Amino acid sequence: MHENFELIGLSDRLKDKVEKYSGSMKRGLNIGVALIHKPKMLIMDELTAGIDPQSRNHILETVKNIKQ
Repeated sequence: MHENFELIGLSDRLKDKVEKYSGSMKRGLNIGVALIHKPKMLIMDELTAGIDPQSRNHILETVKNIKQ
């Protein structure tokens, strides 16, 4: 599970409560949770809706890295 937090860029926030996370951090957390069981396919709908452009780019880069 720690590897998922590293992948989504939240490894330094493991001890923080989710209530303290920003919207984009919560989106990243959703990705990390979805990957816990190492699915063969993951369908993500409106992954970057309602977040700022910088966070959007980070999330999309994370998805590209997961794909590789």
